[in-house]
Amino acid sequence: MVQFRDPVEAIISYYKLDIAMKGIPDSKQEWERFAINAFEYWKKFKHKWVKSPIKQRYICHYANLIEDPFKELHEVAKFVSGKDGEDGDHIDGNKIREVLKEIEVKRLNNVESFQHYDQTFIDRIFSHENDQ
Repeated sequence: MVQFRDPVEAIISYYKLDIAMKGIPDSKQEWERFAINAFEYWKKFKHKWVKSPIKQRYICHYANLIEDPFKELHEVAKFVSGKDGEDGDHIDGNKIREVLKEIEVKRLNNVESFQHYDQTFIDRIFSHENDQ
């Protein structure tokens, strides 16, 4: 299973984690350096895990998980278990609901509210998303 996320959201999240864990200075210059490098890594990840022909793989889109956690986790469970609902072979939706009651699945950050958000920079860096 591959969990896949929009590059801008992912890189902002990675940056905030890096700031918190490594104690590096939080500045626009540091953000831009980090984003450029992280985007190169993200493109390689996408090419290897999302675009390459891997037979037994389920791509869990982060946006789908946030939008409808039950539906996406149900799809993950079907993939992992091999149960597709045919021949009375069903996933226990109650167990998924139970798990979801214990956790909160929601989008934590709005990209535009990020302190170093600059649409021009984002457009310039991420316009090469399909390069690789």
